[in-house]
Amino acid sequence: MTDKIAPPLREAFETHQSAPDHVERVIITFAKGADPAALQADGVSIVSRMENLPIVIATIDARGLEALSKGEGIERVEPDGTMRIPEDE
Repeated sequence: MTDKIAPPLREAFETHQSAPDHVERVIITFAKGADPAALQADGVSIVSRMENLPIVIATIDARGLEALSKGEGIERVEPDGTMRIPEDE
């Protein structure tokens, strides 16, 4: 079974173990047909949903990370961040 949680996200929470109020903004990809409302768990706060894609943006704490790692219908949880395109040199 493949881990649903992206390694950089796990590392971020491991780095902040001593900070119980640490939160991360994440992208959650869920299985087709899964109900995004079911993703609402203790420690998970949905920020926005993409209407035509099975993707939710949320903030999570350590409890949310644990809930998502065990959640049904969740395919992947990754850190949300700024994407940059390298400039031509």
